Amino acid sequence: MIMRHSELSRILAAEQPGAGILAPDGEEWGGPLDVLCVELGRISAHVMVMDELELQLVSRFARLTSRAVTEMWVFTTPVLMQRVKAAFPIEVGVRVKFPDGRLGIARPATVRLVEGLAWIHRLTDDEKETLAAELGCTRHAEDLAAEGLRALGDDGLRQRVTRFFGERCPSPPLAPEDLDPLQILAAVRRRITREVVLL
Repeated sequence: MIMRHSELSRILAAEQPGAGILAPDGEEWGGPLDVLCVELGRISAHVMVMDELELQLVSRFARLTSRAVTEMWVFTTPVLMQRVKAAFPIEVGVRVKFPDGRLGIARPATVRLVEGLAWIHRLTDDEKETLAAELGCTRHAEDLAAEGLRALGDDGLRQRVTRFFGERCPSPPLAPEDLDPLQILAAVRRRITREVVLL
């Protein structure tokens, strides 16, 4: 059974209206990923593990990657589900795609607050220059983090840094004031009512 990148992007766009969808650089994030969903102050990582080779490759990097994102999810098959759950850290969520196209949750993901410094290290030099100019400091990651925390606070720094990642998305995420709460509620309800919970 195969799940294509475009299908995963379509699923996530429907589940997270207003989020930016980005195909990430694996080296930048500590391992191979298929999609990042970028929202203001949040970045979730998604990877497909549809065969043994992908399981071996991706699971080696999962702990490093999961510490750099707000939450991480693995999409897999019913056949591989138990092996994926055993191979990935407990904080990584597992979702299963059935042959008929339905999705199930085999394990929920742990949502974490990522330190701004972890994301600042992943900014380009130009993005660091822009942030340094806004904050009035050098473009060294540690200086940006310290001055960003002082000037913007923890949440403010995370939100500012995720805007850079959002600008990389073909369709950038919406600002909170532009989000339609009813659309988000409808998407959450669709996911909850359609998704099978597995043990």
